[in-house]
Amino acid sequence: MDKLIDHGFDTSKKTFFLWEGVTGYLEEEIVKQTLKAVAESSGKGSVITFDFYSKAFITGEESFIMKYSLKTLKITGETFKFGIDTKENPRENVETLLREVGLTLGEFSLLGKTTEKVKPFGGLVEAVK
Repeated sequence: MDKLIDHGFDTSKKTFFLWEGVTGYLEEEIVKQTLKAVAESSGKGSVITFDFYSKAFITGEESFIMKYSLKTLKITGETFKFGIDTKENPRENVETLLREVGLTLGEFSLLGKTTEKVKPFGGLVEAVK
């Protein structure tokens, strides 16, 4: 956020942040710090949209293919670290995360099938200041 401000970012203005393809590679604390920085350093009504993977997806727990893909990712050094539990109450889990950092949930969509046995592999979030 300091770099944005140093280059003219106006913290009083409503801003749209697009944060895609990133959260899965970060530690949970870094995800929270980033979201909190957006909440604290942007104008009222600002929005950040981001995608996420489920915890089960990033561990390979529910996907035979993903289980083996994770081994390849490990070799490249690009391992998944952050996921949100989508097995039960995924919306509540996202709302809890956002509340912790000072944001509220706007739009929310799950990715993938949802049945009794199959749960979503991720989601899309619109968080509002």
